[in-house]
Amino acid sequence: MKLVNSKKDIFTIPNALSLFRFILAGVFLWMYYASEIENKRYWLTGVLLLSAVTDFLDGKIARRWNMVSEIGKILDPIADKLTQCVLIVCLLSEYPLLRAVFALFLVKEILVAAAGYKVLEKTEHNDGAMWYGKVNTAVFYAVMVILIFIPWIPYSLANVLIAVSGCFMLLAFVMYIRKFSRILRGKSGKDSGTVR
Repeated sequence: MKLVNSKKDIFTIPNALSLFRFILAGVFLWMYYASEIENKRYWLTGVLLLSAVTDFLDGKIARRWNMVSEIGKILDPIADKLTQCVLIVCLLSEYPLLRAVFALFLVKEILVAAAGYKVLEKTEHNDGAMWYGKVNTAVFYAVMVILIFIPWIPYSLANVLIAVSGCFMLLAFVMYIRKFSRILRGKSGKDSGTVR
């Protein structure tokens, strides 16, 4: 499967938005550890919300104006994973339960990426993220926004929210592995997709 058929596959608004999220992840990481920023929580929340909005818009624009590309289907989830990784790492010291979520995150991404690659080799087709991957991402972003914008949230409630996010992550993990296993066994050759 060719990732790029023409320059139009690279220079698109959705791809630019995905690349912009790479920059936002770096900005968030810098801002989180910078000590001289006033009202840091507001700025961090703004960066995170901007990242979430661009994540939403790139898919909408790609489908609405026929800008869907194979390279875009790869850039988008990578930008998501980078952002999620940065958020978890930054908040680890404040919420130790995130260590378990981070371990699940790493296992999920490694195994699902490997399975997804095998599916791509077999089917040469990439449908993009599945609904359960999108729900997982939405819940994760919502929990992170709450933890960052409301640092005085009760610790027990924060742990409940983190646990809920972890459960949705585990659900997406199981669903993707089941889906890819079914394809690799030859039960549904057309049923493919990447992770979100």
